[in-house]
Amino acid sequence: MLGKQGWRLLRNPNSLLSRTLKARYFKRGNFLSACEGYNPSFTWKSILDGRELLKEGLEWVLGNCHAVSVWGEPWVSTRLPSTLPSPEYQIDESLTVRDLLLDDYSDWDRPLLGALFDEEIKASILAIPLCRLESSDHLVWKFERSGMYSVRSAYKVWVAKTSTDNTDLVGSPSSK
Repeated sequence: MLGKQGWRLLRNPNSLLSRTLKARYFKRGNFLSACEGYNPSFTWKSILDGRELLKEGLEWVLGNCHAVSVWGEPWVSTRLPSTLPSPEYQIDESLTVRDLLLDDYSDWDRPLLGALFDEEIKASILAIPLCRLESSDHLVWKFERSGMYSVRSAYKVWVAKTSTDNTDLVGSPSSK
């Protein structure tokens, strides 16, 4: 249920609750990167507890590509590297997906992709349909066909995750 509140913060940034929590806990950032803060309320701590599961199911649907950061955002099905991919290029932390396109938006900048990413990630990026300039980027919940978060699908993800974690613990040498 707490993930649902986080989903509402993401989908309805102009709601009274979103504006209140933003003013108190994440003035300069966003909900996904917000920290607990000083003297947080029980409600805020509870919403943050649900955020980790929410993050696992979020994916960006690219529109104009301006809102999505290349590093640390879930926009490619393959996990992006956290280390420098190539010594000849320095990673720009503010790089957006738009920066990976040619100037006329007609195609991906293949030489830049080749310099920044390995072949597997480059192939995943090239498989993404090009941005539609008339729509904005938005987050979807990848475990629902509709893209909307549901407590039911989040529960299924949580059960699968905890059963996998428990299986790993039972089979580990330290548990014997």
